[in-house]
Amino acid sequence: GVLSSGHLLEVQRSDLVAGAVGQTALKTREKIEEAKGGIFFLDEAYTLVPHGAVGSGSKDFGQEAIQEIMKVMNDGDPVMIFAGYKREMQEFVKANPGMFRRIDHTYEFENYLTKDIVAILRMEVQHSGFVISDYVTDTDLASLIEESTTADQRAIMNGGLSKQLFRKARHKLDDTLSLESTLEEMCTLSLSHFQEAAREIAATPPPYDQHD
Repeated sequence: GVLSSGHLLEVQRSDLVAGAVGQTALKTREKIEEAKGGIFFLDEAYTLVPHGAVGSGSKDFGQEAIQEIMKVMNDGDPVMIFAGYKREMQEFVKANPGMFRRIDHTYEFENYLTKDIVAILRMEVQHSGFVISDYVTDTDLASLIEESTTADQRAIMNGGLSKQLFRKARHKLDDTLSLESTLEEMCTLSLSHFQEAAREIAATPPPYDQHD
């Protein structure tokens, strides 16, 4: 195959950037070595470039990490994937004149539809050892998502909306438990739990910032 081991190493800015000169290069090289034979997945890659830093002569240590990454990009090992919002990723690519020519492929994924968010929610619940009541249908979940959020909010939160719903629904479940609750009751999420979670999301929305 293309990859000798096929493992995936997911990293973010905090995994690469240190607070002293020279330390960022060392941390970044260590992570690159750890990913050898597999995939180096840099999530929110644009955070290596502070807002407004492109062309400003910024001395942010994120630039040091980018330099180290660029040194091995042409080697093909590890395979490198950079992920993030479209507009911010355009800034990331502009951070260094040599970055653009080292990136062979660019992909833009469509936002999830409501039915996709429901499917992701069900997978997250299952993988976490919880269950959704048999009385709760996909239509029920899709309806409460669409009623509690706007299209713009769903576009911004995307798959993250399912995580918020699940987390808040678990908190609502915890509020209803007692010492007499059975194991099944401790692990079963009902429609009311998701409805309360959705209302909470609608009442206290995060500071949305539309990304192109």
